[in-house]
Amino acid sequence: MKKCLKIAFFIISYTAFFMFGIIFIEFLSKISFVVNIEKNTDCINLSLPDTMDCLKNKTNPNYNISNVGKVMTEQRFLEEGGVCKHYSDWYEDKTKEYGFHAKTIIFPIEFKSYHQITIISNSEGYCLADQQLIKCFQYSPI
Repeated sequence: MKKCLKIAFFIISYTAFFMFGIIFIEFLSKISFVVNIEKNTDCINLSLPDTMDCLKNKTNPNYNISNVGKVMTEQRFLEEGGVCKHYSDWYEDKTKEYGFHAKTIIFPIEFKSYHQITIISNSEGYCLADQQLIKCFQYSPI
């Protein structure tokens, strides 16, 4: 009986130690990931797709309809979220600041209702930025 208890205790201890090791390694990998992202928080000197991913990760994913028609500071937009106009204007301003070409497009979706997106480009391709949705394309070789 004592031998069975020792074996059970050994198995439980080994399993607990093993699980703790897995959890600890997972924790360390997440810390490393966060540190790597934060190394280039300015999103400067990145490729166009990487710049767009970096910028998207800075924004608040909350579509905040209560901010419709409001002029927002960059800090307030990043903290609270906004609507399509806030995202588009911010993407256009930031990418132009980084040396990309950018154009905001406004189009009707219903009577007196509009949507706004941004197209950002450079010599290698272009990206469509629609709030938290970013889709990038490379130009085909000629």
